[in-house]
Amino acid sequence: MLEDSMTSIGVAGVQMAAVSKRPQGHFIIHVDGGKDRNKTPVVNGEPIGFKSKKLEVGDLIEVADLQFEYCID
Repeated sequence: MLEDSMTSIGVAGVQMAAVSKRPQGHFIIHVDGGKDRNKTPVVNGEPIGFKSKKLEVGDLIEVADLQFEYCID
C-alpha cells in the first residue's frame, strides 16, 4: 500500500524506482539501474526512461524482475 509520500520499490544494487504521492496522483521515477545504469522501470511494457510517469489504475509495473499492478483502494 502506498501511504507514504515516497515509496521505494525494487532490489538495491539491481534496480530501484520510487513512487511519489503528489496532488495529481502517484508517479514512478527511475532511481538506480544497478550494473546497467540505463535500465529503467517498465510500465505496461514500455520503459519509462528518466522522467517521472503518472500511474493509472491497472498499470503493470516491472522493476528488478518484480511485477506489480497499480491499484487504489
